[in-house]
Amino acid sequence: MQSTNHKKKKHTWNNVFTLLKPKRLQLFIIATCTILIYITSIVFPLSLQKGIDAALDEDSSQFYWMLSLSIVASIIKITLSNWRLITIINLGAYLELSLSGKFVKTILSRAYTKQQLSPGCILNATNRISHIKDFTLNTAPQTFLEVGQAVISFILIFHFSPTIAILTAAILAFSTLPLRIRSSNLPHRLQEYNIQENKKQNTVCSIAFTLKQIKYHALESFIYRKALHRLKNTTASLRTLLKVSSTIQLWGSLTSRTLTFIVFVSGCLSVKSNNLTIGEFMIIQLLVSRLSTLLCSTSDLFSKYQEAKTALDNMEFFNQIPAENSLSTSDTKAEENKIFATFNLTSQHPNGNNALQNINFELNSSGLIVFAGVSGSGKSTLAHTLMGLSGYSTGEIYYFGENITTLNIRGVRRDISVTDQDNYIFSGTLRENLCCGRTITNSQIFHTLDCVGLTSFVETLPESLDFFIDENGRELSGGQKQKICLARAFLKDSKCYILDEPTSALDSEATSRISSALTALSKTHLIICITHDPGLMKKANKIFFITKGSIIASGHHTELMSLCSDYKKMYTTSKNSIYS
Repeated sequence: MQSTNHKKKKHTWNNVFTLLKPKRLQLFIIATCTILIYITSIVFPLSLQKGIDAALDEDSSQFYWMLSLSIVASIIKITLSNWRLITIINLGAYLELSLSGKFVKTILSRAYTKQQLSPGCILNATNRISHIKDFTLNTAPQTFLEVGQAVISFILIFHFSPTIAILTAAILAFSTLPLRIRSSNLPHRLQEYNIQENKKQNTVCSIAFTLKQIKYHALESFIYRKALHRLKNTTASLRTLLKVSSTIQLWGSLTSRTLTFIVFVSGCLSVKSNNLTIGEFMIIQLLVSRLSTLLCSTSDLFSKYQEAKTALDNMEFFNQIPAENSLSTSDTKAEENKIFATFNLTSQHPNGNNALQNINFELNSSGLIVFAGVSGSGKSTLAHTLMGLSGYSTGEIYYFGENITTLNIRGVRRDISVTDQDNYIFSGTLRENLCCGRTITNSQIFHTLDCVGLTSFVETLPESLDFFIDENGRELSGGQKQKICLARAFLKDSKCYILDEPTSALDSEATSRISSALTALSKTHLIICITHDPGLMKKANKIFFITKGSIIASGHHTELMSLCSDYKKMYTTSKNSIYS
């Protein structure tokens, strides 16, 4: 198990290193600047020490030479540090963009699961990408620089006073073990906080997405109490994490102060016994301050590393979700002129109950097909299964004679026009929501808008097709959103359409218009409608009536009215609800 975790950790960091490979020049600049900064770190204290001793000896010539050298070394160090910082900033922007782009691509290529791809988890993982960038290009390089300077400082301290150097090494060695013990609990606390943060993000996302419904049902107080409970859990987890982190920082600070005090006392005694000059004593104090800086930053290094590692683990978690292009083979064949065919298709709910059971049908390349049934009978589940959004336990699905598991499911989706009950609208212009990146002329767009009865609405918009729609179309009515989604589906001009409740938010006039458009389109295309609309049922070429996940009857409307009492009851109820 330990070996597996080690390989996983190595793999996740390798992803970062792979992204940085094309930026070898920038990495070389950073390394070169770091080496030159190390050199100035040697020149500056030595020249300063010589200058101080020259001043005490009243050697003005040497004093000015050493002073000039120390000033030049400082200027060079400042210039190199600034150049190094600018390069790191540019590299950081590149790395964050690359990591974010790769993460979004990963999310879009994974198989859909509600639990694993929840908005809160995705949002939290996205926000934490900056931790990877900060550690890789800020904390780690800065610590590396400080470690190098600390090594140089220790060598110089040993040069001036081996006794003080040995004392310094002993104090540093003594502080290492307690620091490691105190930091051992940090990964667990950080993981715990990450879980709570995911839940908090889910809560906030849910409020943002359903604010209108919350207000409509007067649930503000109830939702506030639930959210406050989640926020308290997250805050408590954060408080525990910060306590662990502050303990590490406190220990580093105490060690730093102890080191400074002991070196100061030892230095004073050495000066008194003439083992050190005043200049050497002052430079040792300067060098020890560098070691103290490293001690103080070590605690920050532990925290930042764990944050970056957690962020990488989050990204790796999404990488482990199966991609959609899983392939398999089957001996059963379907006719190639059938757009969709299913054989004994069965799927299950998470609780083990069947969602679909032994679904069998074959759908030709044209016609208006209706899947009808009471709410919860499995109609939408069937649509999601055909589109690869819900899995199935047994049976087979064929698309144009090919087993769907042997096809690229995203390619299948690109071939099909769909609408769903959520009436998905994304943040962007009306044209973008209709065309989805395809080049379509205004005349084609307005012809389609006229078919769905949306032309008059678009003409009232100040920017017409370039009108910007907020996320989820919050400023649009339910009917307007449904018409936009229908227009989007029609503009795609696919061979097959899967429309889930395409007229549920429309009035009778708009419903009649859409029904006529679908009837005309069904002469050359396959239209699959999941609906309670009695008008569409009467116009359908074939109806499949579903009850408890099974097709119990199929045929034309008139046939089902005489042969299936459950269908007749549902149809009568739907018709009465429209005209009541």
